Amino acid sequence: MKVDKLEYSFHISVTGSTSLNVSSLNRQSISYNGNIEKIKEEKK
Repeated sequence: MKVDKLEYSFHISVTGSTSLNVSSLNRQSISYNGNIEKIKEEKK
């Protein structure tokens, strides 16, 4: 069995800009960039 190590790096700015990077010893790294927004509440 091959052992792997994953490292997660999250960055979230005060403006909601975000990035996620995942690094691995045995695989290619992957990254995601996006924005976090407040969910609007539904009126009842």
